[in-house]
Amino acid sequence: MNQFERDIRARIAHAEQYGQVPAPFVPEQQDVQSYPAFLLDVNRLVASEFWAKASLDVRGAAVALWAYAWRQAPAASIPDDADVWARVTGLSLRRIKKLVHVGGPSSPLYGFVKCSDGRLHHPVLAADALNAIQNRQKRQAAANTRWKSHSAPSGLRPIGEHLRTQRNRHE
Repeated sequence: MNQFERDIRARIAHAEQYGQVPAPFVPEQQDVQSYPAFLLDVNRLVASEFWAKASLDVRGAAVALWAYAWRQAPAASIPDDADVWARVTGLSLRRIKKLVHVGGPSSPLYGFVKCSDGRLHHPVLAADALNAIQNRQKRQAAANTRWKSHSAPSGLRPIGEHLRTQRNRHE
């Protein structure tokens, strides 16, 4: 569990303590849709209570919902809408409702938390999204620093300027 996930879990606990619904874990303006993949911690997954108790169709539905959630805005969230869940998972509306109704680690929605925006958010995916956003910001800052430190030395002319000068001499 990384620091982002610890912070998110603390926010959930705080909201529950006061009978409130937590705010979304990833701000809507923070986007990971350009990232084609999310981290799937296989060791954590196969050692989880969810994996031990969920049927194959629940596992498949959950992975489909995680992938769908990754591409949403805000990241790591899905609509609280069984029609969407059925479409995303490829299961019938009746079947997805039955699987979700079971609840707990035998549900494809296991781990999702309803937030104040009315959507269901997944804390582990949200932590991965926040980590990806932070890493992108760090890489961008490092690139900006590199570009600033590689400015042209004084006395050098922009590319092509020397060609214009030579052309003018020959005319």
